[in-house]
Amino acid sequence: MIRIQGEPVAIPALSKEPSAGEIINVAIAKSVARLIELLPQVYLSADVEMIHRSRVATRRLRSDLRTFGPLLDRRWAEDLRRSLRGPADDLGRIRDADVLEAQIV
Repeated sequence: MIRIQGEPVAIPALSKEPSAGEIINVAIAKSVARLIELLPQVYLSADVEMIHRSRVATRRLRSDLRTFGPLLDRRWAEDLRRSLRGPADDLGRIRDADVLEAQIV
């Protein structure tokens, strides 16, 4: 169970015949939960795999927001995508440097 400040992050269950809204809600909730789970590990671990996984999680959330954009509140989705751009770029630079180093060695 993923937690924020001790509280569980809720990932709703899909009904038997889910609406588009339910599917979108679950997809975004999973992406957010994964990112929340991974980001602290970037800072607390020396494992470069955590950087890669966090970058993937950030890109997945941004992709979800873009893909589902027409069905979301436009301002909210664009603001969140924009705010995730910086961390995604930072993680990308670190990951790219790590990959380059591995190729050189």
